[in-house]
Formats: sequence, C-alpha cells, structure tokens
Amino acid sequence: MIEAEDNAALLDSLILCKFLRGAIREPWREGAELLTMVTGMSRGEDDLRRSARRVAAVRHAFNVREGWTLAEDRLPDRFHDEALEDGASLDRADVAAMVDAYHAARGHVPSGGPSERLRRELELDAWLTDAPLARPRVARLMGPQVTRSETEGICVEVKTRYVGGRALPEGARFVFAYTIRISNTGEAPAQLCRRHWFITDAHGGVREVEGEGVVGSQPLLHPGESFEYTSGCVLETPHGAMHGSYTMFRPNGACFEALVDAFVLADPQAIV
Repeated sequence: MIEAEDNAALLDSLILCKFLRGAIREPWREGAELLTMVTGMSRGEDDLRRSARRVAAVRHAFNVREGWTLAEDRLPDRFHDEALEDGASLDRADVAAMVDAYHAARGHVPSGGPSERLRRELELDAWLTDAPLARPRVARLMGPQVTRSETEGICVEVKTRYVGGRALPEGARFVFAYTIRISNTGEAPAQLCRRHWFITDAHGGVREVEGEGVVGSQPLLHPGESFEYTSGCVLETPHGAMHGSYTMFRPNGACFEALVDAFVLADPQAIV
C-alpha cells in the first residue's frame, strides 16, 4: 500500500501519466534517469523515495489541518453490511486494524499528524504551516466568483475576477479585482465608516488591512439604497482569499460589524 502510494506520488511529481505504471518497471531508477535527462539535476533513487514520502506526509498533514481525523479513515458501511454472493464481507475490526497499521508505518501520531521523528527525518517544518486556509475548497475556478452575506439588514455581494500576473525580480505577482455591492435591505439607515480585511495567500500567510471608508467614501445607505465599488488585491501566489467586515453606524449611535464572508481570489488556469 505504502509502496503504491509513493509510486503514485513519484509519477505525479514527475508529471507522468498514471497509465505509465505498467510501462515503468523500476520507477525509482527510471524516474531518477528521466529527471536527470530532462532537467540536468542528478538525483538518486533514495532521493526520489524521500521526496515521495515527503509528498505523502505533507498531503496527509494538510488534510489533518483542514479538519480530517483518523476516525474518518474508514470504509462506507455497505462494505461491511452488504455481503458478496459467496457471503463474504469485510470485518470492521480487521479493516480498522489495517488502517491503524498503515498510519503507524507512515509515522502518523494518533491525532493524525506526522510524528516528531517523521518531521525531523523528512524536514517537514519547511513545508508545513499550522494556519488553516480561510477559503472555500475548490478544484478549479472558471469565470467570476460571487459570494453574498448579510448582517442586520446590510447585504454584501462580492464578485471577483483575475486580472493577470507577472514575474518580477522580487517574485511573482498576481492581481485580482473585486466588485462589492453593499445594500440596505433593512428598515433603518446605516453608514459605512470603516473597513477591515484579512487577506490570506496560498501559503497560509495572512495580511491585515483596515482604514476609513471604502475608495475614499463613507456612504450613508437608507433602506432600499445600495453602494457599489471596485478595488483590487495583489498576491504572491495564484490563489488566496479575503474576508472581513465593515463598521456600520446607525443615526441613533448604534454600531455593528457587517460581516463579509470569505471569497476566493484565484487564477482560473491554476490548479488549487
């Protein structure tokens, strides 16, 4: 199981089709030769095995960080409850024992993440972050993305689009635009006085931005009125997310935060 998983990680990392599994009889040796021929980098079989193990460990740690637990690493009930024609079915205890043995062999601790030994052996700290992603999980984004949130009669609709990217000496830059429409669907006026944003990149880095109003304005919205503006954001990664709030004031002095749910910023050609 582990060997097959590592082989798959190797093929994925070399950007090779999975159908080549049968054609490549010695994946570690042949993979090292292919890598050297294409890139000029000299890597041995042990180097590739270590890289494949690191891929599996980082992928597993990502799943754990995003909320997955070992209790969920089980087969659907029908595999145990629905017997085959010969009456055979999978025993839950046997499957659980096999799953536990797999995680022990992989070096995972009971909480699900990599053990300290595994972290040191594969130098995983350089690849892992404890910051959860503040963005919806998506596989591929096509076209403008729209989100909607509402607080105390203040409705916030956000539409995003990818503007473009460019390579600079200090690193890549990816530019995104977002158009926000703020509508008062309640029964009392409210004025937008401040904005507060949390911007998360694909590495888990978070940048906080706050200030007076939006695009130089502090719109007062009466019931039924709306205010729309367009702004932008620059990331060092091809995808990320933003969420935040607007500080709103009522004529009677009451103050509240109109929340803006997380919305995705993504290059539609990038794999997220």
